[in-house]
Amino acid sequence: QVAKAMSVPPAAILGGLLILTSFILSPAVVTVPGTDWEEPVLIWLTICMPTGSRKTTIYQFLRGLLQDIRQQSGCNDSAPTWMLQDATFEKMGVLMSDNGGRLLGLYDELSAFLTKIRLYSSRGLTDSHELAMFLELYNANPWTRITVTGEANFSMKSTSLTVGGFNQPSVARSLMELSGNAEKGLSQRFLWICPQPVYNNFTTLEKN
Repeated sequence: QVAKAMSVPPAAILGGLLILTSFILSPAVVTVPGTDWEEPVLIWLTICMPTGSRKTTIYQFLRGLLQDIRQQSGCNDSAPTWMLQDATFEKMGVLMSDNGGRLLGLYDELSAFLTKIRLYSSRGLTDSHELAMFLELYNANPWTRITVTGEANFSMKSTSLTVGGFNQPSVARSLMELSGNAEKGLSQRFLWICPQPVYNNFTTLEKN
């Protein structure tokens, strides 16, 4: 009903809710009784939708849902510190450390976030410490940063970074085809949802 009211694909709404659920459950882990197998409950998910298919509408719905949850929990801040916005890679680490190793990155344009934290450029994936550490965060690995100046230092025994957002299909394809991606495994860490866009006529919209 939510997807129908917004004239968007149900799979896109489901994908967004999976992102939020992953963050709410973190830092939970899945274990198999009788074995040493353990897997963090983390989802990195990209929803691929073309221009004009109301990506921003879904993004705003998810942001509003988060705000409603916080208000019901007695938190009325408009910019929660556990939700990553415009930040450098080092600042991301500080925010995560301040929030017990948990952080949510939700983006209207996910590729802009990956560029901001210096993971890739037009020439391909960067051969950088930022990329190597970002890939390790998918496994909820520890993260420590100690500098001579003492700025942006932190130490986390475990991490829980949930990342999700939207991209146009052409941008998503370019990310997958980046030089070095197959070897380093950036796109393989993401779930990619590419739902069929919903284009209603005026009569259908009036009924909704």
